[in-house]
Amino acid sequence: MNGTLALTLCLTHDCTLRCRYCYAGSKYAHAMTQETAELGMETGLAEAIRTKRGLDISFFGGEPLLEWELLQHCCDYTARRAAELKVQVRYGITTNGTLLTPERLPHGSNSAGGYNWFSFCVTNLSY
Repeated sequence: MNGTLALTLCLTHDCTLRCRYCYAGSKYAHAMTQETAELGMETGLAEAIRTKRGLDISFFGGEPLLEWELLQHCCDYTARRAAELKVQVRYGITTNGTLLTPERLPHGSNSAGGYNWFSFCVTNLSY
């Protein structure tokens, strides 16, 4: 394998925090559709096959955990399609952690039983 490709899915621009400096939040509370997510994942998988690489899928936002059902669908859909196509997929998430629960930790469907990486955004709420 020649490395990995990166696919970032911005599931929503909505956020649980209201940081004054941030582009995200209720003013841009738009969510990605399931159809758009599937198109993105299929495009990523096709490119991974074409280039003989793995695929790293990162969930981003706003706060991607606000779209928990879509995130679950994306992980399940990609795990199924990657198995069919024999593509190695890893999952990651960028989150502020406000909606992270023990039940949500293992959902990134991989052989290790969860996400391959986390990126936490830490902010000064009085900023």
